[in-house]
Amino acid sequence: MLMPSQNKQNDAQKKFKIDMQSAGGFLNSTNDRWCMGSWQATQSMLIFKKKEQVLWSCLYPTITNLTVEERPFSFGTKKTLRVERSNQQKKETIWLVVDALTRWERWIRQCAFPTPLTETDLLRVTKGMDATAEQLVWLFWEKRHL
Repeated sequence: MLMPSQNKQNDAQKKFKIDMQSAGGFLNSTNDRWCMGSWQATQSMLIFKKKEQVLWSCLYPTITNLTVEERPFSFGTKKTLRVERSNQQKKETIWLVVDALTRWERWIRQCAFPTPLTETDLLRVTKGMDATAEQLVWLFWEKRHL
């Protein structure tokens, strides 16, 4: 039997399903030392944690720029992702380092800068669907649910 606190935890886990997770490092523009912890990515946000404490999080729509950049790391340099975000009056730059950097870059770019579907895309997707399914897809697109 689940206790009430376990139910709340399960609800939160469903709401913020972790799609990617990796050990890595975090550096912001106000520090000169890397902080080691774990990166997590959901459909809506990017999170950096040290142990169980969230040290930094960011909703994807606030990301304004994403680039790969060499940065000093440990006893050399390492490829990092430079994440720039703007949130109301505040602008911030951070760097993250993880294994499989290209995979993380692709994920963040896809979530932060989604490519809208075009009519051509929908024509290709709906080809071969039955009439009811095709009507639903077009209705969702017209109502901007896709």
